Amino acid sequence: MINNKPGIYNGFGVYKIGGGVDPFDNIYLYPVKDGDITIDGENYPYKKINNRYWILKNLYMEVPGASKNPSGNPSSASYWDCYGDNDLKYIFGFQYNGYCVQIINSNLPAGWRVPNDDDFNDLITGFDANDLKSLKCWGLNTNAVKPTNKSFFNALPAGQRADGVNNSLMAGAYYWSTSEEAGGTGRLNNMRLRDETNEVTFGYNAKSRSRSIIICKDL
Repeated sequence: MINNKPGIYNGFGVYKIGGGVDPFDNIYLYPVKDGDITIDGENYPYKKINNRYWILKNLYMEVPGASKNPSGNPSSASYWDCYGDNDLKYIFGFQYNGYCVQIINSNLPAGWRVPNDDDFNDLITGFDANDLKSLKCWGLNTNAVKPTNKSFFNALPAGQRADGVNNSLMAGAYYWSTSEEAGGTGRLNNMRLRDETNEVTFGYNAKSRSRSIIICKDL
């Protein structure tokens, strides 16, 4: 597993995975991290960004009681290893539908949580979308603007899953929020980064849709 290879520091003050060549030429480029946490037996580096700690790669934990890789568009807790049982899941993480969000929140290490809208608003203070994007994988769109990863958030474009179909791989990053759309619709908000723009946008989707999950913790 890529994420368990020895870590090294390169000359640019960046932490990355060593010990071999991964499918995306050492895609795991991390800023010098503030620490690590273990979730579901896997290691995640984290770093302080503004007023929170954030993990620096997409979550790929198993979800208790949820269905894994079901067909169709289920209306119960489900998640997908969209890229197969190989190293890509350690890069792009799993795609979780909205029914998984609170289950995941209840099974994280103490203090860690799936972010709400306030957490995401704190994250993006002082940054645009390109400041949040990893230096790797973005740029398939001909109108793409070059990422800087100035924030060190390291957002990876895992795309999304809608109506039983995976799309936007390497062109968009979509992260669930625990905050619900105003008006009691039951739809969940999410933060969106797109390849062709440096604007961070927010929207809402039915819980049957699937998104990446990132987690955070108060300082």
